[in-house]
Amino acid sequence: DERLAWFLVELSKKQARLGLSSTDLNLVMPRTDISSYLMLAVETVSRVLTRLQEAGLIRVNRNRIIVDIPRELARLAGFESETDDNSRVNAGAG
Repeated sequence: DERLAWFLVELSKKQARLGLSSTDLNLVMPRTDISSYLMLAVETVSRVLTRLQEAGLIRVNRNRIIVDIPRELARLAGFESETDDNSRVNAGAG
């Protein structure tokens, strides 16, 4: 869960730096590439996305992920010591 949460938080930060929304994420990589990048099985990526969605942290619609609770996602990813940084990222561009 931590690795995928980290991936989503980093994607959120990257989009924010580009002036895009930090909570409306477009996954340009297929899940197979994400799983390879994170060294996880594709099934694990799918299960973790489902768990995060069931927990109310995100909403998944194909290649689009809406981050509903960015702070909690960042905490799960291990960014809790960067609260000020995360709140800036979480405010996002849209």
